[in-house]
Amino acid sequence: MKVLGEKYANQFPSRMVEIKSLWVKIADKESDRDALDELYRLVHGLAGSGATFGFSQLSEAAKQCECVLLAGIDSGSLEFNDAKTKLDTVLEALEA
Repeated sequence: MKVLGEKYANQFPSRMVEIKSLWVKIADKESDRDALDELYRLVHGLAGSGATFGFSQLSEAAKQCECVLLAGIDSGSLEFNDAKTKLDTVLEALEA
């Protein structure tokens, strides 16, 4: 399991790049539904897999971010400041 956890952690830099890129698309257009859906999918995956591989802080941050993103998807109106704050917490957990 330790080897799998290390392999999982090695993906963090590319996940960070992907998250940042998606956020730029969302923030620039303020309504890029495809980017928001993809960001949600990525964060949802981190929420589920983080704890499995021993990254509980990442998992918790991703769960909180996931809730904000899903609310934006469901309502059609993303709370940008809240989403950015939660997303920053996910990125910090990926860097740790």
